Amino acid sequence: MSVGAQTARVEWLFHPIEDDVSSPAVEIRVDGSRTRFERYAPSKDINVFLLQAEIEKPVEIDAQRADPEPRLYSLVGLDGQMRVGLTDGVSVGVNPKQVPIYVPAEGRGVLAIEPQRKLRVAGFSIQVDRVRQMLGDQPSALMADFLACDGRTKALEIATPRRLRELAASLFMARLHGPLHLVFMEGVALQIFAVHAVAAGL
Repeated sequence: MSVGAQTARVEWLFHPIEDDVSSPAVEIRVDGSRTRFERYAPSKDINVFLLQAEIEKPVEIDAQRADPEPRLYSLVGLDGQMRVGLTDGVSVGVNPKQVPIYVPAEGRGVLAIEPQRKLRVAGFSIQVDRVRQMLGDQPSALMADFLACDGRTKALEIATPRRLRELAASLFMARLHGPLHLVFMEGVALQIFAVHAVAAGL
């Protein structure tokens, strides 16, 4: 976390989406910095996040998930860089060359962002039970341990495959609307998960 950074709390970020397919975009402005979040829920167990920012001074964004169910996260940096600090001392870096996949011990994280002209990150979260369901009865031993939810954060950082960057970029460029937009976003999120899990050796 940055010394002297301004801190903004974003409780909205992880609140359940109840009556619509997405939450209104939220902008945070602090000391000349601008951070814009969009969140979509293509299904009840998948959220897709889009973040764009211009940062003048170091900023920390404190976000907490309202949903108690454990989730797996993947964040793909397209421009700029940031770190995500988790409650048990684990932190992961997000930038165009390095992409994390993680299951946090608790549903809270602090986004630490240093001054930069352009930050652009796309990612998703998916309930761990949905991941287990998709993988069936015989996930690899590494994946089973990764999804154990034993009170410890599980995190891996890998060099970003080109395919992950392409998929993440497509989330910003989608021109679909309504149900087709949700179908597209869920399909991309699941592709990111599959490519990321294989690249991480899971």
